[in-house]
Amino acid sequence: MMTLVRAEAMTCRFLVALVAVLALTTCSSAGGDRIVAEDVIQELEGRSFRQFDPSVDGSPRKAVVLDFSNGMSLWAQYAEDVATHEWEIYSREVRVEVSGNVATITMVDPRSRQMFPSQCESCIPTDGVSVSVRDYRRRDEIAFRLNDPQGVLPTPFPVFGTWTRFHEDEPMDQSELDG
Repeated sequence: MMTLVRAEAMTCRFLVALVAVLALTTCSSAGGDRIVAEDVIQELEGRSFRQFDPSVDGSPRKAVVLDFSNGMSLWAQYAEDVATHEWEIYSREVRVEVSGNVATITMVDPRSRQMFPSQCESCIPTDGVSVSVRDYRRRDEIAFRLNDPQGVLPTPFPVFGTWTRFHEDEPMDQSELDG
């Protein structure tokens, strides 16, 4: 009888210890992701990345700018000598989810505006749109993937569903869009 009581007590202590270890692991893991998410934001803050297809002077041309100067903005343009479609989605706040060396950035309460073919505010749908970034600490290896799983972004738009290296450039001057 005494052995049974000791075995039950040891089992109970083991379970309590196991629960404590699992709780600590979960807290550490959540805290670690939070720190990494903050690292992603700090690493990208004030930086701007541009991608042109086929080139900056090409016609027709598809252009995308990811700018992290004031939160995050995603600017897109389609041009045939001159811009025919141009719009932007932007937000001062972002949510970052990290898995390994990939971070997925989603805008919080994004706003939008279209400049061409007609002007409008809050007219570009943003449901499900996010940007994934890989190797964000390696300046020569950083790559982006634009995610539009519901196909809500206006066409023609170069959604890069595969990893694409964008060229880093000066942060986009908002007056360029206003002018």
